[in-house]
Amino acid sequence: MVTHDDFVEQKDQALVRLARLETKIQTQIATTQGTVSQIVDGVSDAGDTATGAVGSVLGTVWDGVKGAGTWVWDHVPGRDMMQSIARRAYNAAVRELEAHGSTAGLGTDLQEIENDPMGFAKKQYDKRKVAAVDPAKEHFEGPRGTMLADGLTWVLGNDFPDAVIHKVPASQLTGVGGAATPVGTTEVHLSDAERTYLYLDVGRWGGINAGSEKARRDFGIVCGRTAVLCAWRAGAATGSGIGSSIPDSRQDIPARDRTVINKFLHTMAAAGSQVLVVRALASTTVVPEASVVPNTLHIYLGDMHLPVVTDLDPSARPDLQLGRFEFDDAAWRKGLQASVDVNDRVVNLAKRKARDLVPTRWQSQVMPTIDGMIESMRMSRSGYMGTVGTFDKQLWLGSYGRADIFKEADADLMEFITRVEAYQHDATAHRLPPVHLMQLGDMFDLWIGMLCFFLGVPETATRPHFQLDGLWAMPTAQEYVNYWVDSAMFGTQRSEAVVRFLSYSGQKTFLYGNHDNYLSPSGVTPPALSAVSGGTRKPALEVTNLFFAEHGHRVDSFNRDGATLGWFITQSAFRQPAVRSIEPSSRFDQVKGASAKWLERARAGAPYCHYVMGHTHVPVLTRVTIESL
Repeated sequence: MVTHDDFVEQKDQALVRLARLETKIQTQIATTQGTVSQIVDGVSDAGDTATGAVGSVLGTVWDGVKGAGTWVWDHVPGRDMMQSIARRAYNAAVRELEAHGSTAGLGTDLQEIENDPMGFAKKQYDKRKVAAVDPAKEHFEGPRGTMLADGLTWVLGNDFPDAVIHKVPASQLTGVGGAATPVGTTEVHLSDAERTYLYLDVGRWGGINAGSEKARRDFGIVCGRTAVLCAWRAGAATGSGIGSSIPDSRQDIPARDRTVINKFLHTMAAAGSQVLVVRALASTTVVPEASVVPNTLHIYLGDMHLPVVTDLDPSARPDLQLGRFEFDDAAWRKGLQASVDVNDRVVNLAKRKARDLVPTRWQSQVMPTIDGMIESMRMSRSGYMGTVGTFDKQLWLGSYGRADIFKEADADLMEFITRVEAYQHDATAHRLPPVHLMQLGDMFDLWIGMLCFFLGVPETATRPHFQLDGLWAMPTAQEYVNYWVDSAMFGTQRSEAVVRFLSYSGQKTFLYGNHDNYLSPSGVTPPALSAVSGGTRKPALEVTNLFFAEHGHRVDSFNRDGATLGWFITQSAFRQPAVRSIEPSSRFDQVKGASAKWLERARAGAPYCHYVMGHTHVPVLTRVTIESL
């Protein structure tokens, strides 16, 4: 566990790293003039004549090259000639794509976000909303009625029933006691009543203070067959709960689970802290009893969205331009419009055009070199907005301060982890079940107010779906991630609690979510983060027959790995925080995805008792039973 003195020492080291990187970026820009506007202007304007590309001599040669259909080369062109062909083909491809409007969509989206962020988000949500709400199709049934595919019923956590029936087509139940078993699948004979699991959404940790209705201090517990949804401090919970512990009258909860959980809750409620048990349920999933022995307390925290800066004084730090997003910077918008997603199309079209300029007899010898030259012309992207010094730090900080949803939740986080450490100490001394601490992703928020340093990848593409955008320069994607994770860990008023949480002394697992997707195994592992919390972040964690835990964005079409629309909507929220209030419930898709995962594992002979997630910011604990329509 990191002490206060340890934290101060690490903070000093981190601030030196931040300053060095900022100095490096500024030096690169000053020496290379590598700003977005200059890059775009250079690509757009260069090569109108070959003189502008490679000199006046080649300009004369080009007059012959562009009529290649009638001019026959009698020798292999030299490197200068190949460079001229590559540049001309590339510029022609850029002009052709621009003429066909291939880059217009992104610019339109950015303009719409700037002018009407609420309208932009609402339009995207309306597109996602499923029009058909036919009860004959897949749906959920419960005592509060039917939740259909529009997902608009049972929005709030405490309004959600404690048991629902998930009605699915019979074809989905193959291999788990339903229709015919697919070839190569072992049938698991389960009745309707046995196709069941507990669904636990652990909400989020953040908000102004523990007494505010906007504050949330949610966490979840899994111990044996029992799942518990809790709130740290009574003021953080909405609605009523069942008390500060699980009462003995709850005979449906296994006694051995209840004993262990209540010991933990008693420790958590010491020293004036308050814990509210919102709901507790026991799983009836058919699994080997050995897999549900309560020998470990699994504690889950959901989304935090830690801020990367808390001092809103623009003079406090000189480094606020690195990878920041500002809507009304025309040079940046022009650069992004010209580079995002169209680079591949420009390069591929340029290669085809270059082949039209090279006689067939020479193509096998010449085109590999020309293709390489065209590849090197991909537009580099700069994380700075236009030229150095044009970024309006005050404007950005004002938007960021309004969009921050973690706020002053650090004091409670510090107290929470202190109490967990106290229990862990007692557990070691008295041989009690230890705590396995899990944070389910979106601990860091590297999206809001920031540029996009990852690629859009189709859902049908070969994995990994998350891919860093290697075209960025000043900073690179890796520099960007390392810089702002360092800043969140060591450069804010919340940092000490963050590092204390990350350095928990017991078993710990950290997942990644959509807002910190850069921390995925195919992304970046910041050295400082790895040193404190250990290892890389996982997409999910499964303990056989006990639980499957993930962030929850896997089934969210806007926010899955490789999707960029969620990033766009996040920028709408940065521009206008009220956008968050219109986000529709995605509970239908989330529970549907949870059931699909459970059926997948059941077919493999490994059903589990608990599905655990975050992502929605709305805590829910319910029992899901899967039945055929």
